[in-house]
Order: sequence, then structure tokens, then C-alpha cells
Amino acid sequence: VCLNGFSSMLTLKNHQRIHTGQKQYSCSICRKTFAYKNTFDYHMRLRSGVKPYACKYCEKKFVLKQALEGHERTHTGEKPFKCSYCDKTFSVGTNLKRHERVHTGEKPFKCDVCGRGFGQANNVKAHMQVHTGVRPYYCKRCGKGFSDIRHYKNHSCNGVAATRDRSRKSSDRSFRNKKGGEDSSACHNA
Repeated sequence: VCLNGFSSMLTLKNHQRIHTGQKQYSCSICRKTFAYKNTFDYHMRLRSGVKPYACKYCEKKFVLKQALEGHERTHTGEKPFKCSYCDKTFSVGTNLKRHERVHTGEKPFKCDVCGRGFGQANNVKAHMQVHTGVRPYYCKRCGKGFSDIRHYKNHSCNGVAATRDRSRKSSDRSFRNKKGGEDSSACHNA
């Protein structure tokens, strides 16, 4: 038993669920159980597709009220979340948290294959192409493949539009020109 104090019997009962593991709310579709009504309600809105919160500026709809509030600030220009390390401000708290990782060096998202850490989840996804061999960006001049558009743009044949092909492996150096035929011309700087 912990020594936390509570202002009401309801907050005490809610807290006790942490210790007992009691989950009184159950989804009739997937049978997942929840200790708290608010998390159960959120789950049910996700399952049903119901988005009860609509933006008063553009009519975009949201499952969570907090998501709506953050979205509406993009319309008003309000940026109440200020970085602790610099003068940048943000309309959404999660964007501030992601930004502050630049300052702290925190890298909470890890690659399951090599353990490398990243500050953003989408960077792990892009990094996985290193392990899979997928090179979606190809130089039209020399056929060299790149896993990242930034690496392609820094390529010595810079200035030639990238060809995006998600099925390509780094070992597959053949590529198609715009007319569909094989193009074997090499990069002058490759």
C-alpha cells in the first residue's frame, strides 16, 4: 500500500486500480480491457472512427479534444510552448518535446537491428533501409541508389531528378529511363 493522499473517494478508487490491476471497462469488439473510462472511450472512438471534435476554422475532425486544441492554434498562430534552451515556440507540446531533443541529445527511438538511437520515430523508419537494402532514390545518369533523398541530392550528379522506386535493392543497379528502356549512361563524376 502506498502513502498517497486523495481528495475524494473517486480519486482513491481510480488510484487503487494501479495496485490491483482491475480493468472494469472492456471493448466488445476486440475484448481489450481498460482501467479508466477515458482511455476506454478513446479506444472506442478509434475503433468506430468517430471524431467528435471539429475545427472551427477548417472543419477537420479529431478523436481527442487536445489534438483539436493544438490544431486550432496553427490557425490562430498561438505558440504557447517555449523551448527551455532557445527562443523557439510551438503551437503543439509534442513538437516542442521533439525539438528539445536536439538540445538534450536524447534519442529515445531505437533501431531493433543495430540499436542506433534517433530523436524522431520517422528517422528510425528511414534508417531501416540501411538494413533492408532498399534504395528508393536512383540517379538517372549513373544508376546509383540512395536510401535517403538528402543523400541523393548531395550526389555528384546533382541536378538530375531522382527516380523513386521502393522495390529496388542496392545490389540492383539497372534502372529505367523515362521511355521505359534501359539506360546505361554513367555519371560524369560517379
